[in-house]
Amino acid sequence: MPVMCVIMAFVLCANAGSTVATRAGISWEVSQFVRSSNARSGSPTDTTWLNGYWVQRISTVFRIDARAGDRLSGYIEYYGSILFTLPDEGSDRSNQVRQGIGTMRAACIEYVLSEDAFPDAGFRAGYFPFDYAPENRIIGEYLLKTGTYPGYVISEEDDWPVLGMHAFVRFPRILRHDIIVNIEMEQRPQGDLSFAYLARLGRGRVFELDAGVVLHRVLRSRQAASAQVNGFERWPIREPVYDSRGDRSAWDTTGWYQKAGTKVLGRAVFDPKKLMPFDRLGPEDLKLYAEACVLGVKDYDGYYDDITERVPGMVGVNLPAFGLLDVLSVEAEYYGSLWKNNPCGDGRPVPDESFEYQTTATGSIAGFRTIEHPSEGAGRKARTDNIKWSAYAMKTISDRLSVSARVASDHFRPGREAGAAPVERIHAPGEFYWSVRVETVF
Repeated sequence: MPVMCVIMAFVLCANAGSTVATRAGISWEVSQFVRSSNARSGSPTDTTWLNGYWVQRISTVFRIDARAGDRLSGYIEYYGSILFTLPDEGSDRSNQVRQGIGTMRAACIEYVLSEDAFPDAGFRAGYFPFDYAPENRIIGEYLLKTGTYPGYVISEEDDWPVLGMHAFVRFPRILRHDIIVNIEMEQRPQGDLSFAYLARLGRGRVFELDAGVVLHRVLRSRQAASAQVNGFERWPIREPVYDSRGDRSAWDTTGWYQKAGTKVLGRAVFDPKKLMPFDRLGPEDLKLYAEACVLGVKDYDGYYDDITERVPGMVGVNLPAFGLLDVLSVEAEYYGSLWKNNPCGDGRPVPDESFEYQTTATGSIAGFRTIEHPSEGAGRKARTDNIKWSAYAMKTISDRLSVSARVASDHFRPGREAGAAPVERIHAPGEFYWSVRVETVF
């Protein structure tokens, strides 16, 4: 689908009356872990290796926009980056890794309907970012930045990409409807189809209320079917247990955990400046926003028998900056999951790895312990990492230059590839990092 959109964009360029514009950008981001108890599977007892660790990213973006008339448009965006980042999980050394990546970050077409007949209506198709929560800076945006069974949450500045289609309309004028069809490409098993609906009431007014539902991985791909046959996803709800003789009982195949799930989201924004205008305040100052999402409404015995453990919730506020900054925000989150906040690499629907390490018969350390039964839990860190927080500031110095900074104890995952890295590195509210980004566009 993205390839078709690329071709369509160039067809637009060739048509009479079309316009084409290009732009490029360069950014440099440096981050440092101040404190972290993270350990790698290659060295599971070393919980101080990240303290003081630096990571850097130098990135470039190139974008082509094409427009044919007032309604049809398309764009292509390519992204390249040099990362000075963390070693892989299996490494027993903490040496920094230099890695280069390049990827197509967006390729889509958009058609907007007549404003007289359908206000704020149209559709997009291809590969594109979707941003429904511009107030959120680091934490939140749970509609797409989350998964189910096991639930996980990702926090980052960039908007989450959609591979598929997006239709939108405002009817009546106070209510905006968004419908998304998304093909899963970020986490295994890839190719599953999800459907999302989001209703936004009162956008740009004193109060905004949003409600959404996602049928996550409701249509399974061939890769998912293959994973079930090979046993990665075929996991019984009632685990086999050891009897008094140490023998394992037979599998109870009356039911199976499912990777697919239903997410339900609620969000609210309050902007008091709409009631009491104050010229010295910036457009983002004093906004208060909150969001929560159920990562799977269905309970399963064993790993997922308490729905409250599958509900991340956050609150944020933009402090008054009086025009000195574009935005100065503080955000906090609570997510009471009892498992690692990482997607399972093989796509299985149950947690597979503990924070605790395991030993061999000879007493040597052999990586993290595999979770064989839900009663084992994932270790102490799974209970200390429930609270996250961030402080973020951004200033546009000119139309082409901006600087942003943050101090956070969030779901930080320094990249090793084009998508979000799977392993979270912060495990308690007292663990945090800082980051500064300088970005220019020309």
